[in-house]
Order: sequence, then structure tokens, then C-alpha cells
Amino acid sequence: MQSASDPRQRKAAASKGFLRSFGRIPTLRSLRVRDFRLLWITGWCNNSSLWVEGVVLGWLTYQVTQSALLTTLSVGMGALPSVVVGPLGGVYIDRWDRKALLRACIAAHIVLTAALTAVIFAEAVVAWHIFAYIFVNGGVRTVRMVIESSLIPNIVPSRLMTNAFSLFLLTASFTRFIVPVVTGVAIRLVDFGPTMTVALVLYIFALVVTLRIQLKGKASQQSVSGSPASDLVEGIRYLVQEKRILAIYILPAMLMLFIAPVNMGLMPVYVDEVFQGGPETLGFIIGSLGLGMTLGTLILASLGEMRYKARAMVFACWGTIAGVLLFSQMTFLPAALVVVLTYSGLMMMVYVLASTAVQAIMPDRVRGRVTALLGATFAVFPFGTLMVGGVAERFGAQAAVVATAVAFGICLLVYTTVNRRIWSLE
Repeated sequence: MQSASDPRQRKAAASKGFLRSFGRIPTLRSLRVRDFRLLWITGWCNNSSLWVEGVVLGWLTYQVTQSALLTTLSVGMGALPSVVVGPLGGVYIDRWDRKALLRACIAAHIVLTAALTAVIFAEAVVAWHIFAYIFVNGGVRTVRMVIESSLIPNIVPSRLMTNAFSLFLLTASFTRFIVPVVTGVAIRLVDFGPTMTVALVLYIFALVVTLRIQLKGKASQQSVSGSPASDLVEGIRYLVQEKRILAIYILPAMLMLFIAPVNMGLMPVYVDEVFQGGPETLGFIIGSLGLGMTLGTLILASLGEMRYKARAMVFACWGTIAGVLLFSQMTFLPAALVVVLTYSGLMMMVYVLASTAVQAIMPDRVRGRVTALLGATFAVFPFGTLMVGGVAERFGAQAAVVATAVAFGICLLVYTTVNRRIWSLE
């Protein structure tokens, strides 16, 4: 006679067999690691919330302010906390239980999103509400993203690093493909409040999944024991001495300065001025950005380790510049979507390769601090939004896109000419 537990055992065995066969797919092999699967699921939830917020707040800000400068600047506010919050958070990420910190960050997202959603439902939202939410929530997101990046090398073996980072960043790119399109349509159908509620529900689900992450071994151990100030100084000293990391990370920082403000800040204005569209058109464009990024991450996940990562990043940057310039000359939406898809895939390759390269170089004892310090370079994003928004306010959205792409090309040419070592960095 079979015991009552036999059906459960067979079900568990079948589940494990499915996961083993699932993990044999080269592109998905990191998902065989249990904790990485759970972290990956939280990534889907958190990034879906991010893109719901992005479309809702971008369009809502433009409706409230009717200003290209304020609309682009509002998006950039989210990156400002990375200058202070990121490095300080990195110190404690290396000192405290990373699982507990991850849960605390997601809980903070829930509280903040619930508060703003209530204000939107009350139809009492003004510009400062949006700016404050983006700024504070951006600080929480900065710490959360450092935690996630610091955990991946602890969870997966080194041979799966590129694959794991590609798959994790896939959660940002694929949700950017699907969620903005749905969000734009939802705003049109049910308005801002119910749409923002979706972001709140997703954060809650992410917290539930995080409770199941175990993070056994070194991922949950303290790696430093000095004072916070001395720990931060140690991280800065390491980053200054390890010149390879800075040389690599300048490339994604330039993307954040020149191209990200166009994609994330200026696009609501561009949609209105050039395509005479509404939130659903904005959703389609952001969705195309996400689809391109998804394809870029899947290509890298399938290729595996690449030797000359910095060289590939430079070529991808040049391809991005060409794509943005081509996009700036288009008024036919379907063709523009194809161009956006192409250059966003190249952009994503830069981000994935940079993350993989620097995480492979740095030791675990400084991982949280150095990752946070590198994230602070993304504080150039608000300056980029200010620059792009100012040009758009004066000369129009199309002129701003052209000027930004040309400026990026000049800076990239100067950098690769002066720093020839970039061509041989692995």
C-alpha cells in the first residue's frame, strides 16, 4: 500500500525534474539556483512597479505642470539620492544581513507608494508630491539595487555571472517592454489612481517572495567590522586604486548622462510634440525600449562569457548614438519603434557587460560599498535631464534629441582616444 506522502513525493520529484530540464536551456541555466530564482521573481515585481510608476508619473507630471523642463527633471530626481544614500547604504550592505535589508527596502516602497496612491485617488496631487515621491523612493531603490547586485555573485558560481546578470536585468528590460504599453492603455481607461494601485500590489507580492529567500553562507555574513566612516574610506580607496573598474564604468555613466534622459525623461514631451500622441503612444515607445533591452539581454545570456567586454561596450555605444540620431528624424511611429528597439538593445548590452565585468573584478568584502559608489556615478542622470529638458524647452524636443546624441558622440570619441587601454580591457 502506498503511503499518503507518495503523491506529494512524486509531485516534488516531477517539479525538480522540470527545473532540471528548464535549467538545461543555456540561456536560463542560472535559474537552477533556488535563491537566484526567488531573487529573479522579486526583480520582475519590483521592475514592473517601476515602469507603472514611470508612465503614470511622467504623464501626470506633464499634465500638472505643462512644462518640458519639469517633466524631464522630475524623472531625474530619482537618481539624486544615489550620491549620498548609495555609498552610505553600501557600507551597511557589507555589514548587515542583506536579506533583512532587501525586505526593509521593499517594505519602504510599499509605504511610499500607498501614500502617493491615496493622494492621487483624492485628486489632491500637485507637483511637489510627485517630486518628493520620486526623490525618496529613488533613494530606497538605489539601496535595493545595490543589494541585488551584491547578492548575485554570492548566489551563483562565477561561471554563471554573465548569464545571471543578463537574466536579472532581463526583469527590467522585459517589464519595460510589456508594462508601459499596458499602463498607457490603463491610464486612458481607468485613470491614474487605479493604475498606480497595480504598482502597490506588485511591491506587496515582491515582499512575500523575499520572505522565502534563505541566502545561506557568505551572502548573509558580515564582511566588515570597522567604523562606517573607515569602511567607506576603504571602499573609496579600493575604487581609486582599481582603475579598471572606473575605466569600464564611465561608459554606462555616459549613457545615463546623454541617452537615458531622452528615453526616460523627455519622451512624454516628444510624444506630444512629434507624434501628437497620448499616454498609449508613450507606452508603445517605452515598450519598444523594453523589447530591445530584452533582446539584448537574451543575446548576452545565450553567448556566455565574453573576453573583451569593454571593446564590445564601445561599439554598442556608437550603435546607440547612430540609432538615437535616426530616431530623431522620424515622424512615422511604426518605423520609429523599430529604431528604438534596435538602439535600446545595444544600450542594454553596455549595462550588462559593465555590471558583469566590475563584479568579477572586485572582492566580496568591498562589494556592497564599491557597487554603491559606482551607482553614485548615475547621479549624472539628473544633470542630463536638466540639460535635455532645457534644450527642449527652448528649441523643441527633436532638437534636444539631436544635440544630446551629438554631445555623446564627441565625449565618447575623446574618451576612447585618450584612454586607449579601454580596447584591451577584459
